[in-house]
Amino acid sequence: MNQFVLMLAMGFAACLGGLGQVMMQRASGVSLLKALPFFLAFAGLYGVGVIINYGVYRLGGKVSVMYPIISLSYVAATFFAWKLLGESVSGWSVAGICCIVVGVSLVGWGAVA
Repeated sequence: MNQFVLMLAMGFAACLGGLGQVMMQRASGVSLLKALPFFLAFAGLYGVGVIINYGVYRLGGKVSVMYPIISLSYVAATFFAWKLLGESVSGWSVAGICCIVVGVSLVGWGAVA
């Protein structure tokens, strides 16, 4: 299968992982009963991400290319925390995110070029 399509699928899995982290944070600090929906959302998001990972590798994704894409979950988690939780994002965080995106892009570009 086309490596670019597999990379997009892995990027989607990374987004699910980032959103899952926000759900886990929402579950913290409240009673178990109130946390349960957030914990289930976290488990579901991560579970779907794992299934996507499996599918990507099953369809011929290269670990050396696909696994670094999972680091985009840091980018997604920061974005979702900013948008959904109102967390502030410092300039250092933005600089780090830029480094992650550039690094993943270089790895991916080498795979599809």
